[in-house]
Amino acid sequence: MLEFLGSRKAKPPGLWTRLLWGQAAIFWDGVKRYFALLEHAIAFAFDKVSVTAGKYVNVGTTISIGIKDKPEHVSYDDEYLSTLQTMSERHFAFYDTINRRACLLDGASALLHLLRSFIKYSQTKSRLKNFFVFGDGELEEADKNRKGGDAAFYVLANEHNQLLPLWRKATTATEEITMKLGRRPEEAVRYQKAYFCLKDRVLQICRVLQQIIAHQDDVYSRDGVGARIKLTPRRQLEGFDFMDVATNQGTLWPKVDYIHAWGEGWVDFTRELHCVALFGTGFGNLIEPTGNPCLRCMSNIPQGPDLLGITVADLLDIIEKNGDNDGSPWRVVEDIHWYVPNKLFEPCRCDSTPTTRNDRAQVFLPATHPKLCGGGRQSPQLVADGAILVGHSFKYPLRWGNRGEPEEGEPEISAENSNVPPHDSGAPAASTISTGQTESS
Repeated sequence: MLEFLGSRKAKPPGLWTRLLWGQAAIFWDGVKRYFALLEHAIAFAFDKVSVTAGKYVNVGTTISIGIKDKPEHVSYDDEYLSTLQTMSERHFAFYDTINRRACLLDGASALLHLLRSFIKYSQTKSRLKNFFVFGDGELEEADKNRKGGDAAFYVLANEHNQLLPLWRKATTATEEITMKLGRRPEEAVRYQKAYFCLKDRVLQICRVLQQIIAHQDDVYSRDGVGARIKLTPRRQLEGFDFMDVATNQGTLWPKVDYIHAWGEGWVDFTRELHCVALFGTGFGNLIEPTGNPCLRCMSNIPQGPDLLGITVADLLDIIEKNGDNDGSPWRVVEDIHWYVPNKLFEPCRCDSTPTTRNDRAQVFLPATHPKLCGGGRQSPQLVADGAILVGHSFKYPLRWGNRGEPEEGEPEISAENSNVPPHDSGAPAASTISTGQTESS
């Protein structure tokens, strides 16, 4: 069973020049689910796959794959810090199904977001709320010198935080008999209290994520999710509901949503990275601007055009492990290279030349694309605490299509790739989109 996250009215990308963010926001309260039943007879990579909150992965209705049957390249470790380290090396795409935007997070940050949402849910909505003993303000946060994934890892690894009780387990009773020379045996019953602690919940979430990752990494077998997902259309984004993972919902069924034509430029990148997609609404601004940014061209990730935000720190880590930044252009991962169509972190001139339209959206291209041939391409000049947007560039527009190399030109906003008939979407042709304002969601 695969759930489809529904058809929503498309909104055009108004001004794709929003960038230069600092560290990611640490938590939020308002993440919500979005449910709709899948009614399309299309092949899906996660077809017949479910994930349980226990230690088993169910495929179809008759086969159960346990830990002993996991692929050899997957490592399950019960030691807490080793598990955190392994999870922090992964990446997750948080995709807002209503605001139509995505943010790539490292594993430690994603895990901390899931944990905070579980705590908030347990305190307010779960039947555990009357037994939940964890109080606001008990968590020891990272100091201001730590940012992003380093800050998240510190919070999760902190020994004080690990032992914070969430609720009390059942009291156990033990009978003790004391024998002393020349005296009658003395009997006593001792009661022992125990707590389910924050560390225990973190490990539970990790077990669920490890199962999803095991499926996503299975690129070696013909029926593996990792192999099948590369054959699905680019616009087809598959993953799991954020709140299902966060709140211990038992069996987790995969979800699918369809991104718009102007957002397909980052899909190959996340697939090569074996990135897990988590769907939800109300994530808020996971990456926010610092200082006093220009509100016209350096604000939060725009809502609507399905752009992907990535911090520079995370991107450099990805390039170090999977790519190469010695040449020009940079290789981000596998055979995907970074092309800078216009601007990156250069100062804007919005005040002096208000008619100027800066394009800060970055483009990731396959190595064989003609735009990358010939060398001499610009290498990115980065800002350590910054972030970039990946997606549609109006300076170098591309039509990606379902598979294969992209073609130059504005994407076709059609019923097939926008979920709505073009005349009903409220979205003008990409070449006529206003450069002055971004439509509200």
